[in-house]
Amino acid sequence: MALSNEVKVGALGIAAVVLFVFGYNYLKGKNLFTVANSYYVEYDKVDGMTTGAMVTVNGFQVGSVSDLYLKPGTIGKIEAVLMLDRGIEIPPDTEANIFSPDPLSGKAIRLIFDKNCNGSSIPCAESGAKLKGSNTGLIGSMTGDLTPHFEKAKEIYQNIVDTVKTKLKGSGDGKMKKDLDASIKDLQSTLKNLNSATGKLDKLLDNSTGQLETLLNNMNSITGNLKKSNQSITNILLNAESFTSDLKKLNLDKTLQGANGAIANLDGTMKNANEAIDDVQTLLKKVSEGEGTIAKVMNDDKMYTNLNNAIRDMDFLLKDFRLNPRRYINVSVIGRKPKPYKGVENDPEGRQE
Repeated sequence: MALSNEVKVGALGIAAVVLFVFGYNYLKGKNLFTVANSYYVEYDKVDGMTTGAMVTVNGFQVGSVSDLYLKPGTIGKIEAVLMLDRGIEIPPDTEANIFSPDPLSGKAIRLIFDKNCNGSSIPCAESGAKLKGSNTGLIGSMTGDLTPHFEKAKEIYQNIVDTVKTKLKGSGDGKMKKDLDASIKDLQSTLKNLNSATGKLDKLLDNSTGQLETLLNNMNSITGNLKKSNQSITNILLNAESFTSDLKKLNLDKTLQGANGAIANLDGTMKNANEAIDDVQTLLKKVSEGEGTIAKVMNDDKMYTNLNNAIRDMDFLLKDFRLNPRRYINVSVIGRKPKPYKGVENDPEGRQE
């Protein structure tokens, strides 16, 4: 059974609408073909995070941020909706921490928890539950928290010192004790200086975090704009390549040779025009000097008068011929007298017959 054009157009329109809805939701971080659990997290600030940001567990993406909005009834609180893939179970005390995976990418969320839920002794957070939110700055995202490592080093150092003191307790070697006490004192001074240096470093990083984050965010914005303009830049380069190729195909050498030939022909034409102008100037010069018939006609008053009189007489002759044709054509009719002749008005000869 053949489908009509109307049915085909309708089916195509429905398919286009479905693809548009799917694509729009996919860009917002929602997959309509995957069942997901939703969780809500409240933040004081989101540091530029947008919808579609990935949600990870130990660096592995398990979902995305589907929505961000100012929470009603609060002062500046922002609520994020996390959509986790079906099968991802987390405990209720999970912390949703906003961090920067790398300096040039946008913000993301990592789920932090220290135990896995099993649904019985440790219950799992149900879909729609609220999670605790936190933020980690850019420097903290790259370096992590160094305090536990220093605390661990101090603990190891103290254990070593206690062990050495216990072993040497009661020993009669006073010089060894004295050297050991001096070494321990130097080591304590070194650790104290190291602790002070790390404190200053932490303070410096804390004070510079905002500026560094702003700088890196600007770099991220620049690289993002370059990425968005990549197609335009590619088109410009392609147009430039096409333009140079067209110039190459035009064979400019032959074109310039043709132009030179046309200029040479134009020079010849101008030369001929100059020669013609020179001839006209020579003719006018002769006329002005009285040479030739034209000059005599123009300069001799008598010839002009005679020519004018001849033209006048010819005019009167034609008028007379028109008014008195019988005078010039004699047709004899028996018994008929010719009419009296009347001359032409204003005849210079003044003759009447």
